Amino acid sequence: MDLGIAGRVALVTGGGQGVGRCIARTLAAEGARLAVNDLVPARADAVVAEIRDAGGTAIALTCDVTDLAAVRAMVAEAEALLGGIDILVNNAGVLPERRSGEIGIPAFVGSDPANWDKFVALNFFGVLNCVDAVAKGMVERRQGRIVTIVSDAGRVGEARLAVYSGAKAAAIGFTKALAKELGRSCIGVNCVSLSAV
Repeated sequence: MDLGIAGRVALVTGGGQGVGRCIARTLAAEGARLAVNDLVPARADAVVAEIRDAGGTAIALTCDVTDLAAVRAMVAEAEALLGGIDILVNNAGVLPERRSGEIGIPAFVGSDPANWDKFVALNFFGVLNCVDAVAKGMVERRQGRIVTIVSDAGRVGEARLAVYSGAKAAAIGFTKALAKELGRSCIGVNCVSLSAV
């Protein structure tokens, strides 16, 4: 396939494994220069090595997307090494139990409010932080693509994942509103909803 992105700079968050790894490798195979972000350095490094071994250009960037200052610094580093970000893929966003090693997900009633922050910070504020860091440059260049990976939980709700579902729904609503704001600057904003088959 030809996505018409040869030479473009793409940042994929959570790009060190799973869906993010596949996205990063696909964009690189299409000729994009990749900034692969992950919370775990070894994962990002491994994907960068795969891309480089296949003849692509990629750098690894370790950053927690829930930290706005760190995200801004990561984007500045990516732009210094590769150029302005043309494509942002907001892929980082897993269930907090997978990130922290917690076992089981309680129902909302009786759940610990401290855990709500984990869900919302990673799955919604992480998206806001990354968009904040790249959108101004895209508007100035009047080009760009922002794609946020969401979940069917955000569209239809998921039992025992009420706060996660809410955070993903927020990301969907944010994407729709942002598309209206940035479309006039020739920037495409979309989300892709994943579900288990």
